Amino acid sequence: MDYDFAKELAWSNRVETDDDWAAFWQRCGAWHSVKVNDLQLQRGGVDRIVYYGNSALLVDEKERRRADTDIALEIWSQYYGEGDGRNVKGWALDDKKLTTHIAIKRTGRRRVVVLPLCDLLPACEMDLERWIQKGYRVAWQSTRGAEYKSACIFVPLDDVFESMGRVRGTRKFFYRW
Repeated sequence: MDYDFAKELAWSNRVETDDDWAAFWQRCGAWHSVKVNDLQLQRGGVDRIVYYGNSALLVDEKERRRADTDIALEIWSQYYGEGDGRNVKGWALDDKKLTTHIAIKRTGRRRVVVLPLCDLLPACEMDLERWIQKGYRVAWQSTRGAEYKSACIFVPLDDVFESMGRVRGTRKFFYRW
């Protein structure tokens, strides 16, 4: 195991405060935001519903420990082996996720990157092999008691933005509060 997802998640849950995220979304002009407690929505990747007038964003909020310039894109949620029908794509490739946006906050910095999944998913699908060939780090994790592994690839944000731009002309989404 070269990246401990469980350890990072536990850390994120300790430092993440609902007030920080609520203040961020309010500063971005949201009418209201609600932390999700519904298990079905949580399984669909939704941490928060952010309301803007009569529309809503379903957001997966992620906290990063370091001020890295990359993003950990989950490519396998459950990987049993090559060609195994039980394999489950990670959120970066899963078009069945309920989430509409990913928001990534760097600890100690008042900057959040917000990425719309409608552009991120096809960008990941299009460039995953290219990112692997470029030698970007792929980290695997074994889940205790499970026969599958999970994996993510760490891709520089500039490469992600460039790929998203080729999909639909998306611009960088940085917000400060």
